Amino acid sequence: MKRLKRVLVLILVLLMVAVLAACQSDTDTASDSAEEAAVETAPDSSEEETAPAEESEEMSEKPVFKIGYIQASSDAYYQMQADAAKQVVDHINMNEDYNVEMTVVLSEGQAEKELAHIEDFIAQDYDAIIDFTFAAETAQRGAQLSNEAGMPFFVVGSTAADGPGKVTSTIKGDFGVMGGMIGSYIADNYPDSQVAIVEGALGQGIVELFEEGFEESLGPGNAIVQKAPADWNAEKAQNIMNDWLTNYEGEFDMVYAMNADIYLGVVRALEDAGLLNDPIKIITHNGRPEDFQGVMDGKAIATNSNSPTYESGVLLKVVTSYLLGEAVPELVITPSTMVDIDTPENLLGWELDKGVVAFDEYVIGEGPAEGEASAEPAEKPVFRIGYIQASSDAYYQMQADAAKMVVDYINENEDFEVEMTVVLSEGQAEKELAHIEDFIAQDYDAIIDFTFAAETAQRGAQLANEAGTPFFVVGSTAADGPGKVTSTVKGDFGVMGGMIGSYIADNYPDAQVAIVEGALGQGIVELFEEGFEENLGAGNEIVQKAPADWNAEKAQNIMNDWLTNYDGEFDMVYAMNADIYLGVVRALEDAGLLNDPIRIITHNGRPEDFQGVMDGKAIATNSNSPTYESGVLMKVVTSHLLGEKVPVLVITPSTMVDIDTPENLLGWEVDKGVVAYQEYVVGE
Repeated sequence: MKRLKRVLVLILVLLMVAVLAACQSDTDTASDSAEEAAVETAPDSSEEETAPAEESEEMSEKPVFKIGYIQASSDAYYQMQADAAKQVVDHINMNEDYNVEMTVVLSEGQAEKELAHIEDFIAQDYDAIIDFTFAAETAQRGAQLSNEAGMPFFVVGSTAADGPGKVTSTIKGDFGVMGGMIGSYIADNYPDSQVAIVEGALGQGIVELFEEGFEESLGPGNAIVQKAPADWNAEKAQNIMNDWLTNYEGEFDMVYAMNADIYLGVVRALEDAGLLNDPIKIITHNGRPEDFQGVMDGKAIATNSNSPTYESGVLLKVVTSYLLGEAVPELVITPSTMVDIDTPENLLGWELDKGVVAFDEYVIGEGPAEGEASAEPAEKPVFRIGYIQASSDAYYQMQADAAKMVVDYINENEDFEVEMTVVLSEGQAEKELAHIEDFIAQDYDAIIDFTFAAETAQRGAQLANEAGTPFFVVGSTAADGPGKVTSTVKGDFGVMGGMIGSYIADNYPDAQVAIVEGALGQGIVELFEEGFEENLGAGNEIVQKAPADWNAEKAQNIMNDWLTNYDGEFDMVYAMNADIYLGVVRALEDAGLLNDPIRIITHNGRPEDFQGVMDGKAIATNSNSPTYESGVLMKVVTSHLLGEKVPVLVITPSTMVDIDTPENLLGWEVDKGVVAYQEYVVGE
């Protein structure tokens, strides 16, 4: 019914426009009178069709589809898929004759949160729900709830279990085929391999189908000798491999790592044990920059490449086509390919703008079209920039993604080009320095480093200085020393901590504070705390603190330990980023102590902690934008390479946001990088 209603509204709008055009007067006076009369008699009975007052007449005439999107996790795959979907929505609103308002919420892989979000979207009369589930049974229950409400329900990247609930359309890769492609690759190239599988998360309807296709396609000389689930997590994968290797006696010579994060954990364990490729090889999934680079470096034999960002565009094409009254398939399969060191051209890629490409080219019922490469003008100068990403966590991933988008913008609009290579240090000093040495050896024009250790960045600066390579630090700090950093682009950590301290002093003058810290040694936590402590009030005191390394699980464990013998020692927790906030809020909610008596104040202004502020779960957050910072960074780096003078230190903005000041939010939208690149003037 909602879909029919939207189509009828679109028809009525077009008829109204035609009637108004026919009746328009030739005189300004008559036109003004007609407009005045139209305003006075405009009906206001339909809330769904009411547009904000500041929107243009053209925008208000468009029908608006409200879509609720449930993101399973903030890990890279899910985050990039959601970010690409947001970019597609922006593309729709600029180019189509309808608008989309999409609300993205995070279930954190918890069934109760997933179902609560579905119930909320139903209660708020959304036009459609998109669900990326961690549990097929949960998606089946969500389908049942949506069916009862008459609401279209779409599943992306995962599967709903069989049951009475009907999914409008499922958009995903063919997991059985993908697993089969990997099995066939092993059968064809390693016919005697004995395989251990480090799996993803059981119960989503993904792992099970991967393994079914994989096992069916192995050769007669292959066998699966052991397997264990790592829940798509690098640390768990590394621990599993370490356990297996403790008493290793040659039982397997091939590891099937089910995604890029699992690959990262497996390769660490094998490198540490000195067994990588001798005798144990790795084959993997995703085609994310990390596992693709592993294939190109000879650390993995092949990867099955799929694209969550392309899938987002197909998804939005299917959903909006349905809402416009078109028939859509119940199952839409997105592509995947095998990539090895000899076939890098097979990579599908994770660039965010692939979502818009997919939306534009995908034809319902025909599958995705083949893309065509275009030649770039050869006469432009090309700057090769090496970018060292500290971690695949959301902050670092979004900053790197925004930088890539800025590079795309530069290559389309400037009279020079940038080739940027992004590598991952995983917070390990030896990898960070190895990447710096590689970029120097390959004669890159500049190096960008997001470090986990100020001393490592100082050593990197020394190496770069010796080679005459410009060296930039972003979002962090190099320690004092002989190494000269060309420019550091970051927030003022002391000021940011001071803003939080002042907020507590002004609003909670008697609060006793416990701090759940980030990672010590980066030059961030220490400055946060220095500014924070200096700005607390006379009645405030820091009573305890512990480092959680920017990690939600560690933060939750710290809070649980503190609460075991809690006797009112503190009534305020300073959670140093959004991930730490998520861990702290879980622990306090589980203990029944959130806001009574323990409040939370935090950093980032990421969707999760901002929503916490709006929901009253945190009193305030200090908002900064890693995506905006990327644009400033690229402006500074390219300006230097073009021969301009740049500051040694560039400070990016931050603001305080509480429930009364949501307009202060700086935001993490990926396209803010392009905005910053366009508007930032070096030196101002």
